[in-house]
Amino acid sequence: MLIRMNAVLRRVPRWAILAGSLLVTGAVAWFDYRAGEGVEIAVFYLIPIVAVAWHLGRSAGVWFAALTTLTRITLEWLSRGPGAQYLVWNSAAQLLFFLFIAALVSLLSEQTVELRILAREDPLTGIPNRRAFFGALDRAVEWSRRQGMTWVLAYLDVDNFKKVNDTLGHGVGDEVLKRVARTLREGTRRIDVVARLGGDEFALLLPETDAEHAETIVNKLLSLLEETVQREGWPVTFSIGAVTFVAPPDSIDAAVAMADACMYRAKAHGKAGAIFRVWPDQTPLQLPQGVPAVARSGR
Repeated sequence: MLIRMNAVLRRVPRWAILAGSLLVTGAVAWFDYRAGEGVEIAVFYLIPIVAVAWHLGRSAGVWFAALTTLTRITLEWLSRGPGAQYLVWNSAAQLLFFLFIAALVSLLSEQTVELRILAREDPLTGIPNRRAFFGALDRAVEWSRRQGMTWVLAYLDVDNFKKVNDTLGHGVGDEVLKRVARTLREGTRRIDVVARLGGDEFALLLPETDAEHAETIVNKLLSLLEETVQREGWPVTFSIGAVTFVAPPDSIDAAVAMADACMYRAKAHGKAGAIFRVWPDQTPLQLPQGVPAVARSGR
């Protein structure tokens, strides 16, 4: 419940968080002034301080902690006069306490964001990881059931990648993967999802894309990837299996199995190419014997 509440609050505009915190501080200050010395409600000032520090960051939290301290000093002065005993000491202690809470909460917020990113981002390439991709895939399947959207799932495997690691070293292998990820990301639209599933396997989710555009996009990506590795002298090629879904698949696993099968079919027919399928209208592309596996438009 707390995780869901935090996710909702993070979508609230920053000005609304600040305005709400100011209102809460004003309300607490009013009750503090009316209650007098017999009732201690200082702890309630922490609620807006925590909200500001968590959602607006450390600087905003520090400034809000100082504002809260100033508010309490003003209340103390109004209720007990400027000569109140230990006014300066109490104010300094409250300021340090509020600042400590603001700094601690903002640090926890930053670490929470970092952990959330790490949980859904591939640390080597910086693109979404397997977990994030399957979450996006699940949403795409659900959306296609509701709206009848046509979309594409493509699997990409780096051919002969083991040879790169064995002959050129793992550092070069990592550079190959990072360059592949960057090329795929730069060659696709903002709404598309590019992810590294692990090892040398990548996946693409192309919403609102039909079979004709799928071939155009995949062929363009293959050309970009080939230009990149040829320029660097890396001995790798790429095999891609792409499935266009004109109707929602039975499950995510079924969709993945179809794209995976197309990718392995491309590898079995000589690698360095792509095989396309439309589901449920067509069976996988059948290639004549002796013809390379490349099913590319205009190649």
